[in-house]
Amino acid sequence: MVLADFSRLLEGSGYRLILRQLESMLAPDLRRLPIPKAFLYVVDGHASQPATSALMTNVFERAPGARVMVVADKFSANETHSLLQHGAKGLLTYAEAGQQLSRALPQMASGGFWVPRAMLSEFVDSILNSSRTRRLKVDAAARRPAAGRSA
Repeated sequence: MVLADFSRLLEGSGYRLILRQLESMLAPDLRRLPIPKAFLYVVDGHASQPATSALMTNVFERAPGARVMVVADKFSANETHSLLQHGAKGLLTYAEAGQQLSRALPQMASGGFWVPRAMLSEFVDSILNSSRTRRLKVDAAARRPAAGRSA
C-alpha cells in the first residue's frame, strides 16, 4: 500500500497524518531515522522482518508507550509472533486495511489490540506452551537427586 492509499483511507478520521517515504530499508539506517513523536504509528511492513523490527525499535525508543500497527501483504506465524513480541499492537494485511484501518486505530488508541483472532490465539498458545515446557523442565530438575548426594 502506498502513502497515498494510507492518506485516502484515513482522510477525515480526525488523525493528523505525518507520511514519510523511507530512503533506505537497511536495518541500521532505520534505527537512526528521525521519527516524529506520535502515539499511533502505522508501519508498512513490506520490508524484511529485521528492517521492520529495527524501525519499531526506533519508534519505541523515541516514543515509549506508542502503539504500532504493521500493515503487510501477509503474515506468517513466525512473523506474527516476532512482531507481537516486539510490541506491535495491530496487524493488518493490505487487503484488510481498506475496510479495517479506520476502525483499528481508535481501538488501539484506547489500549486494545487489532490482531486477527487466529493469529492472536496462536501467539498466546505459543507463550503458554513455552511457559509450560519451562515449568516441566524445572519440575523435572527439582525431582532429580543433586549430584554427589546419596539417595
